[in-house]
Amino acid sequence: MAVLPLGSGHLCVKGSGLALSVFLADVVLPVGVVVGIPYVVVVVIASCFLRWGTVVGLALGCTGLTPYG
Repeated sequence: MAVLPLGSGHLCVKGSGLALSVFLADVVLPVGVVVGIPYVVVVVIASCFLRWGTVVGLALGCTGLTPYG
């Protein structure tokens, strides 16, 4: 598995954007529709391309967004 160098900030921004789009979908959809599962997809995709510490930060961010959706 290839881990990109620290200069791969654009991937971190894309991962954060994907997490925010899942959050917005969670906010827009009515109560009872489960949208928390796609956060797992965000973390899995990030784990393929980013360093471990960045993935943990993104996972914590997704965890923090889940109750607000």
